[in-house]
Amino acid sequence: MFRGVIRNISGDDFKALEGIIGLYWPNNEFRSHLLQRIRSVLDGSPDSVKQGFKYFVAEDNSEVVWVIGFRNAPGHMLSFTKTGKSLEFYILAVKNQGDGVGRALVEKMLETANVLGYTEVVLFSPDSLETSWGFYDHFGFQR
Repeated sequence: MFRGVIRNISGDDFKALEGIIGLYWPNNEFRSHLLQRIRSVLDGSPDSVKQGFKYFVAEDNSEVVWVIGFRNAPGHMLSFTKTGKSLEFYILAVKNQGDGVGRALVEKMLETANVLGYTEVVLFSPDSLETSWGFYDHFGFQR
């Protein structure tokens, strides 16, 4: 069970997130896209607000070790949805696995999504991250 802190992302987290995302996402173009998106959320860009982006980090002993994010489900994901209020599980990047942090972050995301009125979660996980599906299966996500 994770005993650290889960909180909203802040500008002070960006440097740590660069390292974590670099470990998890090998594609330079996609990694740059994620970091640019996080920066736009931190800067409060109107586009990020419109898309409903939310990010949380997990801190263990004052060190950021995980990040999770979601947004309103974009048009290309709507064919996979069944309700009118869907969110896309946008990112999950980790520094360490097996310590319960991922479960705590997903639970935080689902709790926040429920409070915000979302009724469904969709996600995409590339073939390069096939092991992620076992993790998502524990939450009842359907492939």
